[in-house]
Amino acid sequence: MAGKYEILSAALSALKGDLWRPTFGEIEKVLGFSLPDSARKHNAWWANNDQPGRHASAWISVGWSTAEIDLTGERVLFRRGAAESDGSIATPITTALPNSTKPGAVECRVGMVWLEMGPVSLDADRLVFPGAETKRPAIYRFSLQHSDGSESCYVGETNNLYKRFSGYRNPSDGQPTNRDVNGRLKKALTEGATVTVSAIFDGIRIEICGVSHNADLQSKTIRCLLENAAIMASRGVNVELLNKCEFGLQGETSPPYISPS
Repeated sequence: MAGKYEILSAALSALKGDLWRPTFGEIEKVLGFSLPDSARKHNAWWANNDQPGRHASAWISVGWSTAEIDLTGERVLFRRGAAESDGSIATPITTALPNSTKPGAVECRVGMVWLEMGPVSLDADRLVFPGAETKRPAIYRFSLQHSDGSESCYVGETNNLYKRFSGYRNPSDGQPTNRDVNGRLKKALTEGATVTVSAIFDGIRIEICGVSHNADLQSKTIRCLLENAAIMASRGVNVELLNKCEFGLQGETSPPYISPS
């Protein structure tokens, strides 16, 4: 058992009911110290992972598991009973959509902010990406400022930014998208363009029919939703979008593209 979390084990064992939904602050009062920053930033910290020495053994060892996480509201649900699966990640809190199966209007709002990571460069004909060791899921964007003053961009999604950038850096013959991105970025840089990378890792809010949801980038469905929202937002009048145009917006023409992976 993770030693400093043993007091949490004792608190859970003393509970009479089968459910406990404390705030993070209430857990900290029980522990007598602050939770790590990762507990407030990542659902994965609350994973029901019973590997020896992990903090999760504090609740798993006494027959409890985490079931819902609300990072924005800073609450977690503890449920008496075994974890659903070894190493499973506590699912983000969700709320049923009003009239979600009935005909009617559906409204969706997405809020997210790009984090600028830095410039892409060439080192002996090899692409060098900023933050290339980041192994987190992300939405990412290459912004190209060309020497003639024109701009273009490419937006993508991935469950591992490190692997995606590695694929762009060393594309194989069986990876046409990676080869296209590699070629376009190299060509732009050799012609004097400035290429920068921005990414979105967290701090995302999705509102559907007035109900707010946590956006967990571990989900492919969520990443694709956010990727397409970012593509739409990047379609500026003077910005050439390198993603394939698939939206059929009135008055638009499809620019040259890199097929999205």
